[in-house]
Amino acid sequence: MFTWLIGNMVSSGFTQTGAFEIYHHKRLVWSSVKAGRMPTYPDLINGFKKNGVEFMESISGGHGP
Repeated sequence: MFTWLIGNMVSSGFTQTGAFEIYHHKRLVWSSVKAGRMPTYPDLINGFKKNGVEFMESISGGHGP
């Protein structure tokens, strides 16, 4: 019960402070603490690209076969 209570208190503290960070292989991709806001989709894509992650282009594009 004590562990659950402490876990909820810690989780609540992070939610209230807006602490949200994403790491890729120990390298920071995004920090809401540093940016002062939650990330947008482009923020995440750019953060991963800066860390050397490559993305595949979509091939659907709405065109038929």
